[in-house]
Order: sequence, then C-alpha cells, then structure tokens
Amino acid sequence: MAEPTTANYPSAFPLGPLVNQKILSVSGTHNASVTTITTSATVTGITAPFYLVNATTGEVIYVEGISGANLTPVVRGADGTTAQPMSGGQLLHMGMVANVHNQLIREMDAMINAVSTLELPVLAVQIFS
Repeated sequence: MAEPTTANYPSAFPLGPLVNQKILSVSGTHNASVTTITTSATVTGITAPFYLVNATTGEVIYVEGISGANLTPVVRGADGTTAQPMSGGQLLHMGMVANVHNQLIREMDAMINAVSTLELPVLAVQIFS
C-alpha cells in the first residue's frame, strides 16, 4: 500500500473523484501507525482512493478504501508529512495535495506518449465553396 508515483494509463486513474468540502470527524483515539481510521459516521458520497488532511495536525492521509465508518487501508504521513496521533473529534478535510497534481502530470505524460506513438492516417479535407 502506497501513494501512486507512476502513471496507470491506460488501465485506471489512481485517484477517485474529488468532492468539495467533504469533512469527516475522527471517532476514538488513533496512534500514528494505525492503518484503519474510524470516523464518527458511515462514509458516503466519495469513492477511494483520495487524500485527507487533518485540520489539527496538518498530516496528510492517503485513503485506499472505505468500509462503513472505517477508512482502510490508509497511508499515514502521506505527501511528505509526518504521521501524528489523532483523537476523537479531529476533522479530516478532503483536499488537493501536491501528489494529486503530480499524478495528473504523470497521467497526462503517459497519454501524450501513447498518442505520439500511434500511426494516424493522414486526413484530407476538401472545402467546397
């Protein structure tokens, strides 16, 4: 389990759809090494994978899956941050982090390289007046 660092084109894009202002609340206490984070309610309206930012600590968390109210598995201290303990009530905001932009660039590069190797037929266009 790790953050994406290579292009997945043409099989799949490695980040789920991003949702504006999705905020989850942590339930219970979690140490910095757990790979399952429990939230206060069933997680709906988003599809993994995605990134969350802890509003209290600034830690970035890469979420690979959702099971009810659990985010699992997760990569703690993602995007160059440091994993931090969490306590109940801390807010996790869905956000755009540096690796989202980097992954978009990797995917676009892969698509451009794939298209540039195609042998496309020359199209002749004739305009009648």
